[in-house]
Amino acid sequence: MSVALAASAPALLVSLHDVSPLTLPDCQRALELLRAAGLPPAQLTVLAIPRHEGRVPLDEDAGTARFLRGLAEAGATLVMHGLTHRMRGRA
Repeated sequence: MSVALAASAPALLVSLHDVSPLTLPDCQRALELLRAAGLPPAQLTVLAIPRHEGRVPLDEDAGTARFLRGLAEAGATLVMHGLTHRMRGRA
């Protein structure tokens, strides 16, 4: 039995990684660069950290919440990237 695969165009997965109040300015700049390169938000996966390093609640930071809401409304896929992003053995 053989399986025929349809030809497809090359694909690229692009993610905006570690979004939190601690990284918001850098994430905003990265988004500007992605948009300038022609990547629409609907093709973006956004990895958000709800309580980065246990210090900064994402839902209590209006700027970050607004940034993420705007991306979601534009069709981006939002994904929780750990609760605190803490890793054992790291300070």
